[in-house]
Amino acid sequence: MSSPTTRRYYLKSRRVNWIVGIVCIALAVIEGVLIIAWGQSQWYLVVLMILLGMENLAIAQSYFTTSSDGLKYSYMGLYSIQTSWANLDHVDEVKTRFGGKVRQLVLREPGIASGPLAGLILSTPQGKRVLTIPMTMSMTNYDELIQDIKENVPHITGV
Repeated sequence: MSSPTTRRYYLKSRRVNWIVGIVCIALAVIEGVLIIAWGQSQWYLVVLMILLGMENLAIAQSYFTTSSDGLKYSYMGLYSIQTSWANLDHVDEVKTRFGGKVRQLVLREPGIASGPLAGLILSTPQGKRVLTIPMTMSMTNYDELIQDIKENVPHITGV
């Protein structure tokens, strides 16, 4: 018996996010050392750079995983939602706050949520029923992800 094929789809900007995150944190450390050496108390820039670096490192860890069992979306290491192929209902395109558009996979029933902030972020049943496909940043293999979805869920509309 062969093992199920598992594919992982990362954001196209993953490498850039890693580089920006590491550079921001390195600059924050250098700035912190200089602030201590010069006896200043302006730590707001250090804190801002650390937060920006951490955000970029977290974004670099967002991905979709497909397998014969279903689909899993992991967001920034903070939470993930897993569901079977049979639970996928349709795809909606919604507007973002900033005027862009994103596609969302809508589930029939809430998916299985896990991760350190899953309870807080996904506290509503609606939160566990939507998987956002980040088209603004785009996936490295976006077309392959869509093909996987179509092959496993032939009835799905909006893809």
